[in-house]
Amino acid sequence: MFNIVKRIRFLCLACMDLPYPDQPGLIAALQQFQELDPAGLFCTDKNGFDQVILWFEMKKEDEPQSLLDIFKALHFRECLFYMFADVQGHFYYVDFLLYFAKDEDPILGIVKALAVLTGKLLTNPYNM
Repeated sequence: MFNIVKRIRFLCLACMDLPYPDQPGLIAALQQFQELDPAGLFCTDKNGFDQVILWFEMKKEDEPQSLLDIFKALHFRECLFYMFADVQGHFYYVDFLLYFAKDEDPILGIVKALAVLTGKLLTNPYNM
């Protein structure tokens, strides 16, 4: 049953056309979640989740944001919470961020995942 849920989650997220975050976007989200989690339980509720600005909501200064973009971001946010929360409404933010620590280059995906786990920006291995 759990594998079916994971496959449905993957298909739903693939249809959403969300951009994958870069390392700074992942770390920024992680730090915001950690500020809302003083006990260090690595989870939050819907109220805490709603306070965090996710990478796809960050407005770039040179990009105007349309009403449709705002609506899509709100819809994505709502869907993401319910896809990753358990039945008690606990949202495990590290699992969520690790899910999005992907890249077309698998090495960079691993670096993103390690950045989430360590909470620090890591050097691009191709720039060493």
